[in-house]
Formats: sequence, structure tokens, C-alpha cells
Amino acid sequence: MELTDKLISTWQPYLAGFAKRTKLPYGYELGDLRQELLIVLCESTRTFTPGKASFKTYLISCVIKRISTLERDSKLRRPKAGVLLPLESGLQVSNNMVQNNSQALDEYGIINQFDRAWLDRRMDRYTWKKISHEMSVPRNDLIRSQRRLRRKIEDERRSYGSS
Repeated sequence: MELTDKLISTWQPYLAGFAKRTKLPYGYELGDLRQELLIVLCESTRTFTPGKASFKTYLISCVIKRISTLERDSKLRRPKAGVLLPLESGLQVSNNMVQNNSQALDEYGIINQFDRAWLDRRMDRYTWKKISHEMSVPRNDLIRSQRRLRRKIEDERRSYGSS
């Protein structure tokens, strides 16, 4: 089957509706998913064999397969939800706790600007390598900062518990 403007204009609204009804994989926006589905349309026209099934049936199976592949790959990239800073005591500080209490951490002087910068990037699911590159800071400095922040939070928790 040949890819033509008429074929694209015929199937583009259908694919756009499919993308709109689909839960977006992590890291994708609606426009990204629409573009992926247009790529699937292009690939489907090359690999379609007439007589086995209708083009619509074939296209739907290709679209579903691509979306499930994107979802699987996005789960591999997504950091584990809820765990950001494991503390020495075995307790853990979740992403939500840090986001909700970050202003309190600022008020008590627990977090400084440098900590805030890498922590915000980490909350946006950046890798340590990317944070290090963006901030032009050696990775060891980030690790030391993370340890220092863990100790500060742990000390604050202990002092809060003893008073």
C-alpha cells in the first residue's frame, strides 16, 4: 500500500482521537504520541499485506502494539514512585513529603540553594548524571550534598522526637 496525502488525511483524525483517549506514557505529551502514531501509520502502509486482514484492523493492532511498547519503555525510565531519600533509620522520605514540606525545610534552614537546585531536578526525574552536567558540578559533590541533607533531616527528626 502506498502512503499518500489522502491516506494520511483519512487516518490522521482517527489516530489523533486514539491518542487523545490513551493514557499518556511517562515522558510523552499528546503531540508526541500523535507523532508516534503517524509513524506507525507510515510503517503500517509498508508492512501491510492485503488479503490477510483489512487495513483498519492491521493499523489498530500496530497502534496498540506501539502504545504498549511505549508504556513498557516508559516504566523502565520512570524512577520508583514515592522513594527519594532513604534515611539512616530505615525510614524513607517520599517525593510528596519533600514537595509538601520543602517550604518548611527552607524555613528551618535545613535546605540551601544548592540542595534546592539538585532536589528540584531530581523531583523532575533527572538522572544524577544529567543533574551533574546541567549544574556543572562533579557528581561526588551531589552525592555529598545528598548525604548532608539526609543527615540534616535525620537530625531534625530526632530532635523533634526528643522534644
